Formats: sequence, structure tokens, C-alpha cells
Amino acid sequence: MPRQAPVARPWDSMKSLKFFEELSRTAAARRTPDMLRRLDDAAYTLCVSTGTRSVHAALLAARHQIQDTPPGTGSTRAG
Repeated sequence: MPRQAPVARPWDSMKSLKFFEELSRTAAARRTPDMLRRLDDAAYTLCVSTGTRSVHAALLAARHQIQDTPPGTGSTRAG
């Protein structure tokens, strides 16, 4: 039986998505080697957390997961 990739909780997907989007905007304005490395790291994290292999698929999966989360569940971290 194939092993399924773990799926991130909506809170984690939202954090990863927002972090990636913020870095993307910053990297567009300031394309330094360090900024590009950080963007690559954020893309990798987003792919791992969504169980995908491309940034495009990871963005779609994260947005889909966040959109499908019922109100009041997963939008805040329990702690």
C-alpha cells in the first residue's frame, strides 16, 4: 500500500503560505542570494507540508485546504 504524505493542519498551511507570499514580495524587490535562498527554503517547506513536489501545486493545495476549513476550526493555534 502506498504511503500517504502527511497533510498539514490548516493553521500550518496558512502560516507557510503567508510566509512564502511575504518572502516572494520581498525577493521581487530585493533579489539577493540570501533572499533567494530563504525563498527556496520557504518553497521547500510549503511543498513538504502539503505533500506536493512543485511550488505551484503547493500553493494550490494550501489555499484549497485553508478555504475548505470550517469557520472556527484550525484558524487559531490551540495552546
